[in-house]
Amino acid sequence: MMSLKIEKVNKNYFRHAALIDVKCEFLPGKIYGLLGRNGAGKSTLLNIIAHRINKTSGAVTLDGESIYTNEAARKEIFLSNDETWFDSWMRVTQLMEVIQKFHPDFDYEFAESLFEAFELNPKKRFKSLSTGYRSIAKLIIALCMPSQYIFLDEPVLGLDAHHRKLFNKKLIESYERKPRTFVISTHMIEEVAYLLEAVVIIDRGMVKQQAELEEVLNAGYVLTGTATQIDPLLSELSVLNVDELGQLRSVSVLGEVPETLPEGVEVHPLGLQDYFIHTTMN
Repeated sequence: MMSLKIEKVNKNYFRHAALIDVKCEFLPGKIYGLLGRNGAGKSTLLNIIAHRINKTSGAVTLDGESIYTNEAARKEIFLSNDETWFDSWMRVTQLMEVIQKFHPDFDYEFAESLFEAFELNPKKRFKSLSTGYRSIAKLIIALCMPSQYIFLDEPVLGLDAHHRKLFNKKLIESYERKPRTFVISTHMIEEVAYLLEAVVIIDRGMVKQQAELEEVLNAGYVLTGTATQIDPLLSELSVLNVDELGQLRSVSVLGEVPETLPEGVEVHPLGLQDYFIHTTMN
């Protein structure tokens, strides 16, 4: 089983510790969320995994082989972020041709269908595309890469609502065409929650939790009702968040659902965003 392990990775910039003893593992064929606020260390971690920056200490291994000494292992890792690692004067079609030379299994057929879906003209030079379409072009490349581990750093940042939804749909389609591991690094949690099978929560350079999504969502629940129904319960509950709209209350809670509740109070599943806020608030 070709697992990707990050073991006690540290990254220091002068007196600032960007990553502190980071330990997590990504298994084959799963979709992960790497969740963290801006500045939490997500991008630094991904750049280390993709061997674009050096770690201060620790190890990153794929199937037991160091990615720093094994070129075959590095080819199984691809990172898409806001950096442009190619000549921006190239036409998008030329870029695909170059990639195919290094990755013969690049899914060119799927890429062509994505150009049509996103209404991107691949004959255009990358430099002439708008900022949003430059992002889309790079995301199309990522979705068509044959690497076993695809890392997407804030993939939909700067895209409009239509393109964000379309990208999520096409990510699932890419996964179904060729099952592999996708790791989505984001702070836009609610938009990607339904895609995820597992999460890694990072805060202030440290991994706070790694867990299956089902385990996280089963850690609590949401109660909804009127203020008269909900407010008397709050002192007895482990409350994550309270949303108020006039006399209506929606309360996210950790723990088991009480055996008895006031008539009219409804129970709903816990949201990933509320759990994330609770995990990173202290």
